[in-house]
Amino acid sequence: MPVYHAPLLQIDPKETRRYAGLMKAKDFDEQMILDACEDGLLLAEPRGIWTLYDYDCKSQTVAAEPPFHIEGEKIGAHLAGCDKVILLSATVGEAIEDEVTARFQRGEYASSVLLDAAATTAVEQIADGMEKAIAPQMAKKSASGSPTASCSCREKASPPSSDCTRSRRGRKNMRPRKDARRARKSTARQEW
Repeated sequence: MPVYHAPLLQIDPKETRRYAGLMKAKDFDEQMILDACEDGLLLAEPRGIWTLYDYDCKSQTVAAEPPFHIEGEKIGAHLAGCDKVILLSATVGEAIEDEVTARFQRGEYASSVLLDAAATTAVEQIADGMEKAIAPQMAKKSASGSPTASCSCREKASPPSSDCTRSRRGRKNMRPRKDARRARKSTARQEW
């Protein structure tokens, strides 16, 4: 199981604001959001793991040990026609969660919510970093005739294809196998 260790250089304050539910709050103290992002950076221990599994799209079963069934029509439609999936897990560690709880218990509710939002943003950034790290490996496998997919429930159903790659955010990039080399050389962001 590949392990992902990469530095977290910043936490996006705009995304932190969004996760905190403050997008419409025009007069909220921006410095509190920036402080939460800075505290999150100091507390974060970014890590991740991922594994490529065979997948049966007809039964929506991942061939892990033990095998498991993926519930839901949307996810089934998203993975229709795929025979591989990547499952990943990303974390920023327990220190942030402990601090979120401590702040809440001290009555620092806004600070607690903002730090939690910063941690959520950081996890998303780590997962995005993992996607970028995994993409070249999956492009090589796709070039050798092994189609891959990973998913999120954030997209509308797409037509099935066994020669497709899909990102966590639901973007889809259809490539015939013969075009795999050209696609690898593309400067556009690779999707997995």
